[in-house]
Amino acid sequence: MRFEQPAQETMLLHCGYGADPAADRLGRLARAITDAVALAPLATRTEIDALQALRRIALTSAVTNVAGIGALARLTRACELIGRCGVGLREASSSGRM
Repeated sequence: MRFEQPAQETMLLHCGYGADPAADRLGRLARAITDAVALAPLATRTEIDALQALRRIALTSAVTNVAGIGALARLTRACELIGRCGVGLREASSSGRM
C-alpha cells in the first residue's frame, strides 16, 4: 500500500514496529517530523521557527501547535498564542476573581 504523503507512509511503517524499543521509534518519528517540516510551505516553516523561539517550545511542540492552531496570523494578541500553546503562566485561585 502506498500513500501520497510521506508522513502517512511513516505512520504505516510504525504500525508494524510494535516490539521496537520506544527510543528508536521516537527517533524515527522525530526524523519524519523534521522531513515533513522541510516539505511544508515557507509560511508554515516560518511559523514553526517563530514558535521554537519561544521558551520551552521544541520542534515537535511547534509542529503540533501550528497543526492545531492553523495560521498564527489570525491571532490578534500575543496572549492568545501563549494560551493556545500552553506555555503561559498558570494561576490557581479560589477567590472567583480573574
